[in-house]
Amino acid sequence: MFTNDHGELLGDHGLLFKGPFLYDCLIKAPMIMKWNNVIPKGARFKQLTQHVDIMPTLLDYAGVRSPYGVQGMSMSPILHGDMGGGRGYALTEFNCYDWGLNLKAITTNDYKLVYYAHERFGELYDRNADPNEFVNLWNTEEYQPVKQELLKQLLDRVIETEDVLPLRIGEY
Repeated sequence: MFTNDHGELLGDHGLLFKGPFLYDCLIKAPMIMKWNNVIPKGARFKQLTQHVDIMPTLLDYAGVRSPYGVQGMSMSPILHGDMGGGRGYALTEFNCYDWGLNLKAITTNDYKLVYYAHERFGELYDRNADPNEFVNLWNTEEYQPVKQELLKQLLDRVIETEDVLPLRIGEY
């Protein structure tokens, strides 16, 4: 398995290298896997996953249950050809407190919303109509229902990814 932690701008959006942006060119990470008798040669998958899904996938194939508190999910349904497998949305975070930046993004197959903590502005992209993320729809009236739904999904995902408390073993 080969993967990395992020992409590069390489001139996209007139910028180089990386930075405090959550464009697809920065947050999409390639993953190349060779796994005899599991992944068909030349197979390509486009479902949404996250790096936290790697460990549960490997444990799943090893027949081991993921430890309590693991936030990832096995990618085995995707690897077995389930086109509906994967996540409905993926969370991306960029925290750079010394710059005063805390960004969170929720990406679905159709949209991406980027939320800037403590700011009234943000980013909303239609990934089908604008795959290169040039048209920010954050303040576009017709996209406000989409924005509200994505904000709810983002809040749900942020809550889901909070540190978990240890399992209770004592009586109440």
